[in-house]
Amino acid sequence: KGQYIVSGSDDGSFFIWEKETTNLVRILQGDESIVNCLQPHPSYCFLATSGIDPVVRLWNPRPE
Repeated sequence: KGQYIVSGSDDGSFFIWEKETTNLVRILQGDESIVNCLQPHPSYCFLATSGIDPVVRLWNPRPE
């Protein structure tokens, strides 16, 4: 089971890296402007993102 690191960006993207290798796994468009909040589920492969608007998006990201 892999472990990943996620981060948001000012361009609306969010990035997923593999923790062990530090390889960038995915770049996804999370918002039209800024992704400033990311919260992974503690047990399942789900991630919530939000920007400056009051919208929360749920993701089930998988490596391509």
